[in-house]
Amino acid sequence: MEFQCPGFVIAAPASGSGKSTLTVGLMAAFSRTMRVQGFKIGPDYIDPMYHTIACGRSSVNLDNWILTEEQNRAVYQRRAAHADLCIVEGVMGLFDGISSCENCAATAGMANTLRLPIIFVIDGSKMAESAAAFLHGFNTFDPNTRIAGVIFNRVSTDRHQKLICMAVEPLGIPILGFIPKNDKLKVPERNLGLFTVAEDEVSARHYITSAREIGEQYLDMDIIRRIAKTAGPQTAALPIIFPQNGKSVRLAVAQDAAFCFYYADNLDLLRAQGVEIIPFSPLKDRALPDCIQGVYLGGGYPELHASKLAENRSMIESLRIFAINGGIVYAECGGMIYLMDKLRLPNSEVVKLCGLLNGTCELQPKLTIAYHELRALQPNWLIPMDLKVRSHEFHYALLKKDLADPALFELRDMENAFCGTDGFSYKNVIASWQHLHFGQNSALAINFMRAMLKGRMYV
Repeated sequence: MEFQCPGFVIAAPASGSGKSTLTVGLMAAFSRTMRVQGFKIGPDYIDPMYHTIACGRSSVNLDNWILTEEQNRAVYQRRAAHADLCIVEGVMGLFDGISSCENCAATAGMANTLRLPIIFVIDGSKMAESAAAFLHGFNTFDPNTRIAGVIFNRVSTDRHQKLICMAVEPLGIPILGFIPKNDKLKVPERNLGLFTVAEDEVSARHYITSAREIGEQYLDMDIIRRIAKTAGPQTAALPIIFPQNGKSVRLAVAQDAAFCFYYADNLDLLRAQGVEIIPFSPLKDRALPDCIQGVYLGGGYPELHASKLAENRSMIESLRIFAINGGIVYAECGGMIYLMDKLRLPNSEVVKLCGLLNGTCELQPKLTIAYHELRALQPNWLIPMDLKVRSHEFHYALLKKDLADPALFELRDMENAFCGTDGFSYKNVIASWQHLHFGQNSALAINFMRAMLKGRMYV
């Protein structure tokens, strides 16, 4: 059964053009009168946090490497079926993508997969008539890619706007507005990237409100609505169906300023299995929640809160007892750092953490970022030995671990070349740098649920 849901992709020639700010501004503006569903292309956790506040509902990730085209369509269509408008934020430049993927351009390819028009954001601060040649090149580079409208960012004077208008008019691509340079529309950054909503929600809401006000003042919202209605029809995705076991379990999920990087789909897929998500804070709570069968420690910035995490010894002891007694614990990236013996900070201070895993993490200025395909080297409760799954890795830390500890996963890059090993296993603890999207294979959520059903309840 087909249905129509208005929608569009916001893309740009390159990072830094202003697409994130305009995305949340449009989301917040349209959410005042309709149900808006946000999406982010690529393995990004921070932008969806801003989308979620702007839309008032969880934003979800789409990914051309981790998920198949059919899986991306299903992720999109399940949310679109309950929305009046879908807004998809692109990643990097419009045609920047993954060379080994058949549909390699991450943003352009996703727009084609989802049959969505593209609203293009150009930083016009250093161009005038050349803007037309620039836009013409992007619009004709791929005949399958449709730029339906353009927004020029950081254009301040009337004369500048007039020059751009005269040059672009022959292309037949409507100009949706000119956004002047505005220092209020900067998200605070640090060496680790943007500040997360969990760290400063007040500033995040102020930024979103400013973006909405700027968008409503300078953009032609009526034309944007008409562009959204040109989105192609969608096929209603089948509901997520898992084997029914007649039981439910409680999963404690770390959610605070230190741990806030989760795929929304991971939690939704676990809920579809009958898992009750119980949020807790390793920073503030004194112990794990009562009556749980599992713990999920996602990524985030534990290194920024290392001293406070280390001082909360009662929480650490609670987690240690749960794990030592065979409790199910799954930790990704920052969650793994928390489980290590020690963390060495840039000032050479060494902080003692949970001590469940042998090794020391050290912060470094260089970012490790990559896609991987992994397979298990040891039997474990999550990933069968014969199953290959895809992941992404993003961190500013190096790990020095006991060489006697066997690795849990073998890693291969996008060209299928061996690129190392990763991961720890201790009793029923699974920890690694890798972030997994459970939507790529139903076995991941099913195995998580089954492991908790078999485990011992923490009281």
